[in-house]
Amino acid sequence: MATDEPNRAVVPMPATGGELKRVMEREKRGGSFALLRDGGDRLEIVDLDRGGERLTVGRDASNDLALTWDREISRLHARLSKIGGEWVVEDDGLSRNGTFLNGERLTGSARLRDHDVLRVGRVLVGYRDVRQGSLSETLTGFDAEPPEISAAEERVLQALARPWIEGRGMAAAASNGEIAEKLTVSIHTVKSHLRALFAKFGVDGLPQSRKRAALVEAAFRTGAIGRR
Repeated sequence: MATDEPNRAVVPMPATGGELKRVMEREKRGGSFALLRDGGDRLEIVDLDRGGERLTVGRDASNDLALTWDREISRLHARLSKIGGEWVVEDDGLSRNGTFLNGERLTGSARLRDHDVLRVGRVLVGYRDVRQGSLSETLTGFDAEPPEISAAEERVLQALARPWIEGRGMAAAASNGEIAEKLTVSIHTVKSHLRALFAKFGVDGLPQSRKRAALVEAAFRTGAIGRR
């Protein structure tokens, strides 16, 4: 379902250089994996391709993906299944509080796409599917040079990523309205700068629902912005 500001959830991001290196090393191997932060705020990388064709998600320690620290999560909350080479998330009434995919409550099942974000309880789980031509393969190292951006574009980029910069790595990216209010500009101006940034960072070809998260990720990877 498309809106002006779809999928404001951002894939859980590395908070340190060491975490970023771990993620990039996993990306080089390709395939599917998940990113989340545990109860101690440590970044976890879950290799889905090594877990068989079916994984359970829930609070009980017996689950393949055990999220034991969050009591809003049901003992058996959801399932991940590999069907025809694609990962699918299922919640057919398994959970008490529901499973959310890119901010919308899931009914039944849905195929996962690169940069999708699941929310179970208060935990955000970022799904990654690294294939040929993905953003991750374009930005292969720490020495990737950021594109030239104007001062106004940099301000918009900083405002978009502000929740992560302030240490709320799993928070939603700032909305167009929030950016406009923060910078005292019109929403039209914000949208114009974002379109330019999507093109400069090479994410304009992605589905609309994943452009914002991919832009923030690309900006951090290339050093265009950083955690201060």
